[in-house]
Amino acid sequence: MMGIAHEGVGFPVAWKVLPSGGESGAKSHIEVLERFLDIVEPTSIEAVLADREFISVDWMRHLKEKNTPFAIRMRSDRRVELSPQGSSLPVRMFA
Repeated sequence: MMGIAHEGVGFPVAWKVLPSGGESGAKSHIEVLERFLDIVEPTSIEAVLADREFISVDWMRHLKEKNTPFAIRMRSDRRVELSPQGSSLPVRMFA
């Protein structure tokens, strides 16, 4: 589900009904984002806020390609890759 937050209240705008279990992947996230962008002007988005189950390279790459600012909560034991050569830092260093 993607919605708009206004004065502390969230209003749903685009969503996808999932099969039982409720687990979704980057493909589902991208589908909902595209529906959302059909309704909401992309330049009006201040940030997409997401919980840690929304961590995937494909999802974050798609957000970047759409020039959509985002903030995704991550577990403190995760690492952030700094380069394709594999150097990384603990996510807590970015908090």
